[in-house]
Amino acid sequence: MLTISLIDFIKTGYFGNTTLGSPIEETLGQLGDGYDYGKFDETEIIKYGWYEFFYWTDTRKVFGIQNDHLQADCANHRDMIFFENDQWKLDVGFLKENENITFKQVCQLLEKENIAYVIEPAYKEELVIRCVKSNVTFDFANEYSFAEFDAHKKFKGFINTPLHHQDDYILNGIRLFNPER
Repeated sequence: MLTISLIDFIKTGYFGNTTLGSPIEETLGQLGDGYDYGKFDETEIIKYGWYEFFYWTDTRKVFGIQNDHLQADCANHRDMIFFENDQWKLDVGFLKENENITFKQVCQLLEKENIAYVIEPAYKEELVIRCVKSNVTFDFANEYSFAEFDAHKKFKGFINTPLHHQDDYILNGIRLFNPER
């Protein structure tokens, strides 16, 4: 069984043998069956758990790889970050079940791993972290959310707590994209 390292993806931009521009057939050959599929006009997507591979319908080349469900704000957080099938499993490295990772912790991890990075503006006033060599980015949520359940374990809704400092923002997604053809 193949083990794919999330840390190696962050360092290199390769998810196993798949990177931007890879033919989707090679990705399917390496990662196997057991994926979800979606088609959206010019683009298609395959998803292993919550690890998504976006590709152009006409060229069948990968233009994006991501997991944007990393917050520990749900009852099935384990399903959001871990994946394994008959052909491969993911070594999630620093991600832990039911634990959020902050902006500051991601910076510390990258420094520990000797991964050069820059902090760049994105969206409105939020910042993302981009790894210099791989162009893998990390984006963050500016609020902490957790699911609330009643006494009968029925979902009531989310309780959201705003976060006021960038260092405390919660890791939302790890992505590698180049939407240009």
